Formats: sequence, C-alpha cells, structure tokens
Amino acid sequence: MTIGGLSTSEDGNGFDGPSVRKWAREQGYTVRDRGRIPTAVLEAYAAATKAASSRPG
Repeated sequence: MTIGGLSTSEDGNGFDGPSVRKWAREQGYTVRDRGRIPTAVLEAYAAATKAASSRPG
C-alpha cells in the first residue's frame, strides 16, 4: 500500500512506529502505545515528512 507517496506494508511496517506515534502526539493526535496506527495519522505523517524533506536548506 502507498500512503502519501511513501510505501508501507499492509500491516503498517513501512513506517517507524515509535517515531510516528511521537510525531502524532506532538500534533495532537490520540494514538495507542501498541497496535495499528490509524490510516489518517499515517497519511498526515507522510505528508508532513514529505513536505519537510522537500524544503531547501
């Protein structure tokens, strides 16, 4: 599956879970310590990290 231009497996292993959870909490999302991360959170994370990596400087 592809989310926001980043590839991820069906079980969500394409993202670093702890990093996504930390980012999500900093952004005000509620995420559990274990289990699947909601698709909306993964999409937002992908968009944010893609935007951050495309910035000059």
